[in-house]
Amino acid sequence: MATTIYDDTIINNVVDNEFVDLSDDEIDFSLDSGNLEVYANKYEEEILNHDEDDIYKIIKISGTTIGADYHYEGYMAVIYDPSLVKIAKSSGAGTSDTSYGETLSVISRKNNALIAMNAGGFYDPNWNSNGGIPHGPVFIDGVLDSNYASGDAGGGIIGFDKNDKLILKKMTIDEAYSLGIRDAVEWGPFLIVNGVNYYKDVNYYTWTCGRAAIGQRADGIVLMLVIDGLQSHSQGASYADMAHIMELYGAVNAANLDGGTSTSMTVNHEYINSPWNGYVPTYRWLPNAWIVVNK
Repeated sequence: MATTIYDDTIINNVVDNEFVDLSDDEIDFSLDSGNLEVYANKYEEEILNHDEDDIYKIIKISGTTIGADYHYEGYMAVIYDPSLVKIAKSSGAGTSDTSYGETLSVISRKNNALIAMNAGGFYDPNWNSNGGIPHGPVFIDGVLDSNYASGDAGGGIIGFDKNDKLILKKMTIDEAYSLGIRDAVEWGPFLIVNGVNYYKDVNYYTWTCGRAAIGQRADGIVLMLVIDGLQSHSQGASYADMAHIMELYGAVNAANLDGGTSTSMTVNHEYINSPWNGYVPTYRWLPNAWIVVNK
């Protein structure tokens, strides 16, 4: 139609000029399978721009500690089917003196996991245990696997129910069964509960170290996050930082997991982050892990 009204010179000038200037922080557009997709912001695009048959996606995370000038780096695993997220344990985990933990890569291999991340805390007398005795209740496939003394980490049950919803609540074993908890550990603190960020605008909370957290969006997508700590490339993150990252990526529920040297994530059994004990790289023995299994 334009050619019937304007000559070729005018049309070419129009085509050669830009008419739309969108900032990266505003609305992004991309083509997916021939359809125009509209994303609210770059974080939504990072989460939702993926192939239909993808089980997971890995996003590199970096930022600056809230209230301080510390740099942090880590990774977020985005899991599109929450039913594939489960708890796996060390072959020797339990509540006796003979219990023992295993490194994350070993737990991953034994369970044929696509992704694995450290989960709950563990009894660690003199900071020198073998990671075999997990604190608090551990549920695997809807059954209470162990229940040692609480770690008093300021949270409670962190787990998925039989509807694949992430539940964060301080509760008894009977209450957990009544809510249909299928896979869970105990730890904390809770970062975001029902859309409320418990560490919003806590600029003074700047204690940083290696951190791990798990969260879930309203659409069911699960977010697994690790941040390296006490290293030249990454000083670490605070609880406020972890809550902020989870909030940016749309988590409506999120909880802190065991951190420090335990902070670790593997993809196809290989570590993608840098577990560190403050002096050297260290792959710590763990009692359990969050894993992502294949369909």
